[in-house]
Amino acid sequence: MLEKKGEIITVEGLSYPKVYRDRYHHCIKNNLWPGFARVIDTAPSREDTKEVVLELLKTLVTKDSKTTKGFLIKFVRENFHGPSAYADVGKVASKIIKQQCSSRQGKWVSATTARFIRKRK
Repeated sequence: MLEKKGEIITVEGLSYPKVYRDRYHHCIKNNLWPGFARVIDTAPSREDTKEVVLELLKTLVTKDSKTTKGFLIKFVRENFHGPSAYADVGKVASKIIKQQCSSRQGKWVSATTARFIRKRK
């Protein structure tokens, strides 16, 4: 995430009120744009979000699990906490399930007539 770069202060009158104190004073002293001192929150990358969703799904999918695709998507939507690169993590879960079940290299299979998602043997 973010490295600790110094004390964060709030400056009124700016569209980006949170700035680093040392950088802000440097910008004012050298007649630079104060936006260089603003604190930028970085969102996680898409790959990071996919890894977290995959870990959530791995906890539920076993050799004898009785979970459907719909249940897995609902589970991810309810239990995903933290920042996400996607607006809807349910769509990420759907793509991961489709990828894992449809390809030959996939680790899961859609088993039985109820279409339970299980690990391949």
